[in-house]
Amino acid sequence: MKEQGVDWSGQARERGMDFPIEAEYGVIDLEWAKLHGYEVPPARDSLDQANAAPPAELSSAAVAAYFGNPQKKEMGCEGKSQKKLSSGKSEAAYQYLRDLQDEAHSKAINDSRVRTVTSQWSKCMKDSGFSYPDPIAPATDKTLLGKGGVPSSTKEKNVAVADATCKRRTQYVQVRAVVGAAYQKGLIESNAEKLREGQAEWSQALARANDVLRGKM
Repeated sequence: MKEQGVDWSGQARERGMDFPIEAEYGVIDLEWAKLHGYEVPPARDSLDQANAAPPAELSSAAVAAYFGNPQKKEMGCEGKSQKKLSSGKSEAAYQYLRDLQDEAHSKAINDSRVRTVTSQWSKCMKDSGFSYPDPIAPATDKTLLGKGGVPSSTKEKNVAVADATCKRRTQYVQVRAVVGAAYQKGLIESNAEKLREGQAEWSQALARANDVLRGKM
């Protein structure tokens, strides 16, 4: 970009995030449920460096330098950097890992042990005056959550408290975690070779990035 007279490092990069456990199991913290209902706690930023903010208004020269000219199949700085850093195999390795994660999740959800504890949770909720088939249902109940941006209603908070309480009584989270970990372990063992290959691809991608930072590429 600087070689083309543009003093901007590019679009703000994605920051690393540590997503809360609620994203997987639903509300589990009683104190949070009392205050916020089904609002998911914000992701915690795992990086200390600030994103590079783009200028308030990009010139046409900056846009052209960054994106290139797709109609003429001319790469911009963004495309050239991606080509230099990645062989394409690292992205495929990442997708393969995500597919295994989805498979483990699906198997865990349909496991008889999880179905049993889900039924126990549902009965506990019904005893508390709320009818839901599983812990996903209340968090997606539009009649309960209301319109976006509206603070959590008293009813939503009450349901969320009952939800978190029933999870504790039935040990829902513990069962989900143990069963899920078992399926993950099995998939890791049965796909060990391909996972090692993927790890090697990402190590090479990291090495290329470090070479760029050191001015070797």
